[in-house]
Amino acid sequence: MKASEQSSKNLCICDLTVDYCDLNCCCDKDCSLENKLVFDHCEKDFRHYDTRYCQYMKHIYLNKTPHEFQINQNGLFCIVRSNLPASYIVQRKKPLKSLQDAQFERQNRFIWPKPKEEYSEIFNYFNYTFGKSLWTLRNNTIETLHFLKSFMVTSCVVKEDIKYLIDVKSSCSHTDISGDNYYLKADTFFRNMTIIANPGLLNVSSKNKNFLQNCPKNVCLNIQPKICNEDFEDCVQISKNDTRIKSRCKLNTVNNELSCINLVQSVRYNFYHNGSSGLIKVELYLILKSATFYYHEEMEFSQTIEANFIWWNHTLNYSSHLSGNPGYLVGKPILIANIILVNVPISNTSSTSNATSFKQQLRLYRNPFDFTENFLVLPFVNSEGVCALSKHKYTPIEFGYNIYLKCEINDYLWIKNLSAKNICIAIQETIFRYWALKTTNSTLSNKVIAQFGNAYVYNMGDWLRPMFENDLKDILNRTWGEFDRQKKFLKCGNITTLLITEIFHARVDFEDVINQEKILATTFQFDNFKNITFTVDLNHTFQFNIIVSTQVMFHDITTKKMRKLVDPPSLKIRLPHDFFYPFVKIDNHAVKQTPFINVIVVGLIFVFTSK
Repeated sequence: MKASEQSSKNLCICDLTVDYCDLNCCCDKDCSLENKLVFDHCEKDFRHYDTRYCQYMKHIYLNKTPHEFQINQNGLFCIVRSNLPASYIVQRKKPLKSLQDAQFERQNRFIWPKPKEEYSEIFNYFNYTFGKSLWTLRNNTIETLHFLKSFMVTSCVVKEDIKYLIDVKSSCSHTDISGDNYYLKADTFFRNMTIIANPGLLNVSSKNKNFLQNCPKNVCLNIQPKICNEDFEDCVQISKNDTRIKSRCKLNTVNNELSCINLVQSVRYNFYHNGSSGLIKVELYLILKSATFYYHEEMEFSQTIEANFIWWNHTLNYSSHLSGNPGYLVGKPILIANIILVNVPISNTSSTSNATSFKQQLRLYRNPFDFTENFLVLPFVNSEGVCALSKHKYTPIEFGYNIYLKCEINDYLWIKNLSAKNICIAIQETIFRYWALKTTNSTLSNKVIAQFGNAYVYNMGDWLRPMFENDLKDILNRTWGEFDRQKKFLKCGNITTLLITEIFHARVDFEDVINQEKILATTFQFDNFKNITFTVDLNHTFQFNIIVSTQVMFHDITTKKMRKLVDPPSLKIRLPHDFFYPFVKIDNHAVKQTPFINVIVVGLIFVFTSK
């Protein structure tokens, strides 16, 4: 439903995915009663109201039952206008007098958890629920599944459990670079271990070792490992004893270099679950990398670990993800779409031919399988400061967060039979592409930006075209290039290397849902025009490096709310021409009316208007 049409009475603020059960969103109609059994809590409504005043009853009651109910707010005991004096803060100065008073004050405050015996925690809850640790069976020992993360420094120094239904992505650096590092070996993440599908299915104690050795496959799930390229594509299934994943390091004493192969650079777990029934399938994707280090210097190897929880039989669809309902939420990505022309069949009753006629219409399109075609993105910056932008590598622009991004583009062009100017224009178009500004025939693609976080793709009114301070054609036309005499150097002029994106937003009220963030305008400005000289080889391919920058700024332009009174109703009376019969004009001579008759007429009009 789009923001301009759906009723706020049935609005579910935490429902951020279409046709999908959002976790802990109790009002999401896509969640069944079985799905809600896995919930840890209900997401709270972020609207705030003073309960002393009128028009608050319908906002403070949260229906957590499958039954609908109505609230009759016809009472008179609420405040319309307050003339109360200023309030004061009363602080308690007396110390607590008893242990019971101290225990009472301790409620809902932090306390250290009590130490538990081995395996005791796993039986404290019958089924997995939101936020509970995942359990593994490794070498006949039950333990939690954890990942490494950094703390205060970039090194991998902290272990943290992977929690059920909570997606995580963590990056840290290993300083112990060797073939013996446990976390740099591929088989560490799947060999001699299984994932416990649901603790409720595991009736075992620390003394029951035979059961652990013969754990059923539907209880102890085998991990399905694969090795992939750097974009998690072209993945290949591997076996437990596959020699292609064996890691080892070799020291070259002459050059003081340490060369390692098959170090684990990225780990991605995909956990497929069915809510309170637990896990059904576990997939593991690994990216391996070879690297060389100077042995006497400080060595670091960056590693990324992800854990994704996916509903069973759910198909990935980025176009169904919302960034607010209805208004944008801070930290959520900015929705975009592309305007395309489609051929729509039309009926042609006058023609005797069987051929179908078509007419072109403008439609909005969002590729469900590509994040970059659904949300506003910037290039991804790797550890070497190099730009990368693809369907797998990007930096999303999150609502409310300003960004300053700087990176180096390392790219190449096919320059056979191209003039110097055309090469420079191609370089500028490559920069636009890394800014996610695709060009077609020297013009920007028809990108539009959603006003609300739940903008409807079939309603053009929910989307805005971005505004450009500089016309793209003018920038490309003003770009010039020239070779030196030996054609060893190429000089390009008027190349823009800075994109300034400004997003103007305001808090508006959508019916009875207050303070909803709405985007009112998005502007793109190009700056930092410069002349750049490149070295050119005689080959047909031209490799070039150029540093580009991007600035993103959010501007809150919310105005003060003012109450505007509705104009009083007006009543227009039009009487028929014979309303005062027989006191009518005859032969253009008016009949003289007595004062008594005038009083009667005025009285009739008064009675009519008072009704």
